[in-house]
Amino acid sequence: GSGKNGGDNIRSDAKMFLSQADKDKFVKISERKGDCFDVVARAVAPHIHGHLEVKKGILLMLIGAMPKKTDEGIKLRGDINVCLLGDPATAKSAMLKWVSTFLPRAIFASGKTSTAAGLTASVVRDMDLDGERVIQPGALMLADNGICCIDEFERMDAKDQTAIHEAMEQQTITLSKAGIQATLNARASILASALPKNTYYEPTQPLHKNCELTPPIMSRFDLMFVMQDVHDETNDNRVARHILDLHRHGDSETQASLTGLELQRYIRLARNFKPKVSTDAKERLIKCYKKLREDRTYVRGACGVTVRQLESLIRLSEAIARVHLADTITVEYVNMAFDLQMSTLKRAEKENIDLEDPDGGAEAAAAAEPDDAAAEGGAPDAGVGAAPARPKRMKITYADYQRIGHMLTKYLYEREQANEEVKEEDLVAWYMEQVEEDIQTEAQMMEQQHLVQLIINRMIDKDRVIIVYRASDDPLRPEGRVLVKHPNYPVGELIAGSASRR
Repeated sequence: GSGKNGGDNIRSDAKMFLSQADKDKFVKISERKGDCFDVVARAVAPHIHGHLEVKKGILLMLIGAMPKKTDEGIKLRGDINVCLLGDPATAKSAMLKWVSTFLPRAIFASGKTSTAAGLTASVVRDMDLDGERVIQPGALMLADNGICCIDEFERMDAKDQTAIHEAMEQQTITLSKAGIQATLNARASILASALPKNTYYEPTQPLHKNCELTPPIMSRFDLMFVMQDVHDETNDNRVARHILDLHRHGDSETQASLTGLELQRYIRLARNFKPKVSTDAKERLIKCYKKLREDRTYVRGACGVTVRQLESLIRLSEAIARVHLADTITVEYVNMAFDLQMSTLKRAEKENIDLEDPDGGAEAAAAAEPDDAAAEGGAPDAGVGAAPARPKRMKITYADYQRIGHMLTKYLYEREQANEEVKEEDLVAWYMEQVEEDIQTEAQMMEQQHLVQLIINRMIDKDRVIIVYRASDDPLRPEGRVLVKHPNYPVGELIAGSASRR
């Protein structure tokens, strides 16, 4: 996409004209069940491999939510602010550069060389006007109705960072300098990229210990993405091929379904929709917010979870409804917004993975990272019928979850190649054979059996790397269902990055 090469401003509210062919194509994409969001997000920065979650966040930022105004005249912003916190060489700056060229009204600034006056506004003497003092606009004012991309955000001085507090939430800049008192508009979204404190993100540390941003700034970002440089053979191979294709042909083999110009038109069309919150979605929003406030393990910076996160959730839900060209915000869109807000942060804190849902109900499954075995309709083996009722919550380290997950998917893949069906009970029995040397007592055996059952359920419900090929013939024995590896999941790939698979 090249907004500066003659493209119009997709974030303006001017009337737009679409050909019928374009409109039919866009409506067809929006009606795709399950993967409409993924399809449109892949058109964002197509030359960058992977990082689908980040691309989704950037797409929502480009589309934005609806600005609102209360009866008292208080403005509620509709712009979405995104922060990319990532290791070196994870394409942060490339994402920012793409956004700054895609939009005509996008300004690219670097944190180290930016000052408070350069970002907001300054008062200077104009020699052409006999030394009169005039206001000189900064990057945020120039990006009005657009996006301000700030690279190396962590290298910006603290006093310069505080200058953009007002612009990020109230979307105005107030000046009181040299006898000039003015309030100027700065209705811009901010896309910032920063390096973690110790160069590489430390998964065992909470988010606010990894970055040098103050709590007030962190609370103003609707989405904070952690981009880690994970050493993974399968992914490394695909990234290497992608980069070599770019160098050899100047283009990647994996073509996006939408061109840059079509994406601009799609966003213009989506911004015409004004979705309203349905009653069910309202209840779900309240539940998600309460869940966030209760969850003591998830602390978003030193400031914890504030009302701003609820407003962020509403904005993200509105933007997702716009992506689907919908007039109503449904529970599904709220769940997608909640997952996007939580997943990258939860996934980054890879110390432990919860395998059971504290509420045990399907209602909380969208509002909490873990998935309960009970949500699958009593999926545990008959031999461990009482296991899910135990008060002790099952936790597993991220590394163990990956290891066991890779063992199970590899076995399913090998059986599939040999044209053999694998039932869930067979998969559990095979795993128990692999670990029988480490089991000393019957209690340990029961625990391992329950553990692998929960892992299988999580891989089916949450990560979607295993799919149920055929349900069990006997409703009283749900473990008789036939399982296969998801066709889009390459064996050996990182498992907890697959939640968007359909």
